[in-house]
Amino acid sequence: MKYDCAGINVTESAARLANSGDFELQLQPVIKPDERRLISAEAIVGSFDPERLQEHGITVDEMACLVKHRALGRDFDLQVLDKALAAVQRLKRNHGIELPVSINLGVDSVLNPDFPGRAWRTLERAGIESHFVQFEVSEITLSSEADAKAGVFRLLDSGFAVIIDEFIAGDSDFGALVSLPVRTIKIDPSVSYELTRFETARRFMRALSMLAQSMGKQLVADGVDNYQQFMFLQAIGCGYLQGRYLTAPLETHKVADFARRFMLSNASDRFAENRTGVRGLNAGDDRREK
Repeated sequence: MKYDCAGINVTESAARLANSGDFELQLQPVIKPDERRLISAEAIVGSFDPERLQEHGITVDEMACLVKHRALGRDFDLQVLDKALAAVQRLKRNHGIELPVSINLGVDSVLNPDFPGRAWRTLERAGIESHFVQFEVSEITLSSEADAKAGVFRLLDSGFAVIIDEFIAGDSDFGALVSLPVRTIKIDPSVSYELTRFETARRFMRALSMLAQSMGKQLVADGVDNYQQFMFLQAIGCGYLQGRYLTAPLETHKVADFARRFMLSNASDRFAENRTGVRGLNAGDDRREK
């Protein structure tokens, strides 16, 4: 799949970037607030030194486009995996925290038959077991690429866990929930955003949470950015949350501090200072849309 971001040749840019390795990785925690537990973290491609990018013929705008569309290619995805595994090792060695990480995969990685084997070799070099890694595959990829489901089955058959990411972001294929034996579904941040605006969004989210529970799926709400979203999602039983209300993406050494602070706090009052000025929600709220 090729993308055109304001005339940028994404394919060539991705190839140059994959050979550079000049990027930092951050981790954004996924938490289970009712148990005050840090469950996992999503590996987020973080800062790039503009001067280093320029050395490799890549602009900041190109970089933003590549990250947005996950068009970086399987070599880059493997570099992200390698850096994420290094973060897992540091957390265990320095802080005694064993934390699984999830890696976003682009189309190239999902479709390539060789990717699972290369990912396994990366794990073996790091000396880390496969249950510390989850691969996130966008629902947009599943709905737009005919062979994407076969790619997901390859990952599953190779012993990797797979998360359906950005669910409800595109042409939603609810059939994927039935045909793919994945345990975790991550809701697109746009859904969390609409919770504070429309009652229909809240009704939809309640129904989706009930569906996931009836199917034995774990539902992760991404994009939780305020207290009202946080409390509503807890009330309807969506027990796994991710977003800037909890924390922005963190450098590895700050994850341990976040885990300690979160586990020692009252989850519902974790960031009380952020409540001011945001309209309240209720799980049974029947107010009309505004």
